[in-house]
Amino acid sequence: MRFGRPWSSIKKGERPAALARWHEAIAFNPAAFRAQLNLGQALYKGSSDGSRERAEATRVLGDVLKLRQTCQPHKQVGKKEQVEAPAYCEALASDKHKDDVEDTWFQAQRLLGQIHFHGEKPLVAETYFKQALKMRPWDQQVQLLLGGVYEEMTPTLNGDSRIMAGARRLTPTECERLQGFPDGWTDGQ
Repeated sequence: MRFGRPWSSIKKGERPAALARWHEAIAFNPAAFRAQLNLGQALYKGSSDGSRERAEATRVLGDVLKLRQTCQPHKQVGKKEQVEAPAYCEALASDKHKDDVEDTWFQAQRLLGQIHFHGEKPLVAETYFKQALKMRPWDQQVQLLLGGVYEEMTPTLNGDSRIMAGARRLTPTECERLQGFPDGWTDGQ
């Protein structure tokens, strides 16, 4: 069952009421995965100040992924004991809901990657994008987003990168020695 319209169809004036409806739906049914996704998308995409609503979006989308871990304990790495899944997991795994649930989990991974990327956390974003690609390796949007993360993480030639803060550039003499040329080989070039 879907609660309300998707975030993209909500007009600006309707946003507070839509957020309230999604909060009510989640309070009524903690397994309302689509309501959680819609709320997370609305919080992230519609935020003007960013930080407070992005933090709440991260929490809500994290709950969607916790729901996945609860309902699919066999996909958890490192779990030694099997935990019995709640009753709602059986309904989510039914053929009727399976595609919608998988799509929600994929979109949650992708959106969490975007939130962390815009929050200047490229390594965390990379993890979420890679998880999304495990679910749908052919998704071009996630591949482009992951490419943007790698571009952000790549050190620049002028050394301004945050990642290269403690590194220094080699001198021409050091480069000559590393490549087996005599000192001064490239002088005047």
